[in-house]
Amino acid sequence: MPLFRRNKDYASSLNSAARQAISASDQLGRMAEEGVDQASAALANVREQSQQAVENASETFSDLRSTVETSVRAQPITALLIAAIAGMAVGALLRPGK
Repeated sequence: MPLFRRNKDYASSLNSAARQAISASDQLGRMAEEGVDQASAALANVREQSQQAVENASETFSDLRSTVETSVRAQPITALLIAAIAGMAVGALLRPGK
């Protein structure tokens, strides 16, 4: 009789361990799905913010270009002098040996 009881206790312990393993596996699966969902949401948010930043930068550069064009058309000689002075300054900075 003690051998039968030992086998029954062993089977009960084995069943309990199997149930716990299944429960843990299910919980890990749910946690993994939640992690993937959160990562996907974060990635979508970053993508949206990046697109907005690119649009803002594009608009800013377009406005800057328009402003420069307007200034050059209004005062071409001044713009030419500023460009010449800026070119000489950059050339002086990049000149080797000094």
